[in-house]
Amino acid sequence: MGEMDEIVREFLVESYENLDQLEQDMVSLESEPGSKELLSSIFRTIHTIKGTSGFLAFNRLEKLAHRGENLLSELRDGVREMDQETADVLLSMVDRIRAIMGSVEETGQEGDVDIDSVIAQIEAIQGKTESAAKPAAEQAPHETAETPAEVPFMTNVPDEKGETSMGEPAEVPFMTNVPDEKGETSMGAEAPAAQAETKPEPAPAKPAQSAGAAVAAANSKKDTKSADHPTSDHGRSAAESSIRVDVDLLDVLMREVSELVLVRNQIVRQTDNMSDMNLVQSSQRLSIVATELQEGIMKTRMQPIEHLWSKMPRVVRDLAKQTGKKVKLVMIGGDTELDRSLLEAIKDPLTHMVRNAVDHGVESPEERKAAGKDPEGIVTMKAYHAGGQVVVDIIDDGAGIDPVAVANKALDKGLVTSAQLQDMSDKDIFNMLFLPGFSTAKKVSNISGRGVGTDVVKTSVEAIGGTVDVESELGHGSTWRMRIPLTLAIQPSLTVESHGELYAIPQVSLLELVALDSSRKETSMEYVNASPVYRLRGMLLPLIRLSHVLHPEETERRDEEANGVIAVLQNDDQRFGLVVDKVINNEEIVVKPLSSKLKSIGLYAGATLLGDGRVALILDIGAVARRSLTGASTQAAQKAQAAAEAAQARASDVIGQALVVGIGDGRRVAIPLAAVTRLEHVNAEKVERVGGREVIQYRGQILPIVRLDRLLGVMDYEEPKDLQVVVYNRGDRSVAMVVREILDIVSDDKRKHSTVEDHGLLGSAVLKDRVTELLDVEQAVRAADPTFFDEIDDFNTELELGSRLDMVGA
Repeated sequence: MGEMDEIVREFLVESYENLDQLEQDMVSLESEPGSKELLSSIFRTIHTIKGTSGFLAFNRLEKLAHRGENLLSELRDGVREMDQETADVLLSMVDRIRAIMGSVEETGQEGDVDIDSVIAQIEAIQGKTESAAKPAAEQAPHETAETPAEVPFMTNVPDEKGETSMGEPAEVPFMTNVPDEKGETSMGAEAPAAQAETKPEPAPAKPAQSAGAAVAAANSKKDTKSADHPTSDHGRSAAESSIRVDVDLLDVLMREVSELVLVRNQIVRQTDNMSDMNLVQSSQRLSIVATELQEGIMKTRMQPIEHLWSKMPRVVRDLAKQTGKKVKLVMIGGDTELDRSLLEAIKDPLTHMVRNAVDHGVESPEERKAAGKDPEGIVTMKAYHAGGQVVVDIIDDGAGIDPVAVANKALDKGLVTSAQLQDMSDKDIFNMLFLPGFSTAKKVSNISGRGVGTDVVKTSVEAIGGTVDVESELGHGSTWRMRIPLTLAIQPSLTVESHGELYAIPQVSLLELVALDSSRKETSMEYVNASPVYRLRGMLLPLIRLSHVLHPEETERRDEEANGVIAVLQNDDQRFGLVVDKVINNEEIVVKPLSSKLKSIGLYAGATLLGDGRVALILDIGAVARRSLTGASTQAAQKAQAAAEAAQARASDVIGQALVVGIGDGRRVAIPLAAVTRLEHVNAEKVERVGGREVIQYRGQILPIVRLDRLLGVMDYEEPKDLQVVVYNRGDRSVAMVVREILDIVSDDKRKHSTVEDHGLLGSAVLKDRVTELLDVEQAVRAADPTFFDEIDDFNTELELGSRLDMVGA
């Protein structure tokens, strides 16, 4: 590639990024027409494109940007104000600029993109169609004297003494100082002459901010700041801290690191039982280095999701105008990072869901007024990490989805029967929106109504190992939610064995493991409508035996076996147990693609090579659940669960259960058993401090700690080497409550209560002839993490702390 080709390539890359930001700024300027900052940003971008286009001899592109800059000058100078007509024309100009750049990228030429119509619109707005060149001529002396805007490649260039000369505009950040054959820097002296006859333009009101490496590198040689260059520090830090790397190179590095992880796993497995300590230590060191290298390479592939969101303000603005609606777009969590390949994969699904929210979700201004709402609807895009995945929510405050209307449409299309509808929940009904050809639109338009959108969204998201679902409340709006894995290349997984074969379960879906044995079968395993369930801490868990799914012919014989391990898994909002023969290992695996024959089975997400050289298939947990958990069996388990909970609620009028712990000074505290997730032993040396609070690392999470002795005012005592920890979990968040000892699980007689509350306590009760204090779990958890419940609605319901009230008494 020649030097000029490289310059053009850098120009295109830089300009595409600038155009994305330009669209956002223009949409924002429409709602904030007096913003000088937005106007300056827009002007600088167009000025940069115009100047660079002239230098590279892209005359049509320069001409279009020149006319747009004239209009922007009037906006900046206060001659005219930003309105919808002006915004439409400027956005059309951006579209034409993008189209010309696309032609340059493909053919090296500007192509035949129509620019005359846009220029005519600009001139018509200015009202100067007969003398469009006059304003530029009047302003030419000012620009020539102040800022030579037509020589954009002249940036701050160090002279022979190392000082910086001011060839002002920094509008071409990709134009860096190129060393010649002698190692000296040159900016190409013939370039200014090429621009000498270009029409001069109005100069920016203040020097443009530097955004590129060349300007930043030059400015970084200055030791002092000056008012004339307020952004030099920012440019310097950006240049020194980042470089551009070809995406193909990152892909190659990722593949090589994946192979390194495989080799690392094999070496670690082979040296586990060796007596040569030097070899073992070298193996462990290799494992650490490989892990750090893997994490570093994966970080280079991560990009903030705001890169994808940058186009959405324009999408919402244009669609709202087309449908006659007023819509405000709110974006939260744009700094949430995702693998770049996944960002590309969800671009179309995300765009469709946003369009769907504007077109179907938000009502017209008249309908909103009639419903007592603000005429302007709100669409919120929210991204956050949860359970090892990235969750993206598209939320609208519109009319919501009527489940009855969806059900009737499904009946009309013959997708379900009346009998099936009677057993379906609202969530099941909403999921029919993802069926091919299904649409609730009253009429077909060029925007929607053909029923080919949501099913494509679901297919695209599931193809990358994600899920998509919808929640809605009639009259209040809808939430479309995508759950996406952080990366597809390397995944932490649990290797299990079933029917003599090895399988990998992605840890992102794994909640816990429960051992089965014949002595517990009669008391813990039950059948509901011939479907096996397991009673786990009072909750009925639907069971799937993996061997039945993969080898249906073995069902009868395998049903007689009671031993094994239950992997408790979560798929969307559905929790179930997968029964396997045994657990093999927990390790990071490299995901390899499947052959077409294995892919057609529909139960596997990929394959991997384990550390011992054996091959394991990676289970698609969602596919396993969909194939094995029928709606009837799940609903039967839910009904049985509801009946059991009702019976337990009636029993709790007399008896409640609690975990009794000791906290020092002979004091006993009762914790409602419903608030206890796990009991653990933790080495005291594992306790760390973050921001003044104690934390521990637990199952890949950072758990805040609350010491009940300190919370309840117990005198300090000598800390043991091993801490007794009660883990409380809600959703994706957990808290560890440290106690001195675990004593007992008891039933509570409410007739022996004292309801006097104290700090951290609800009162006291007589349990097994001993006065025992009743812990206020909410206060204890907030002591460890004050923000723990901020995102949980209806605290008492969500925490299932009915037992807390039972223990205190009515």
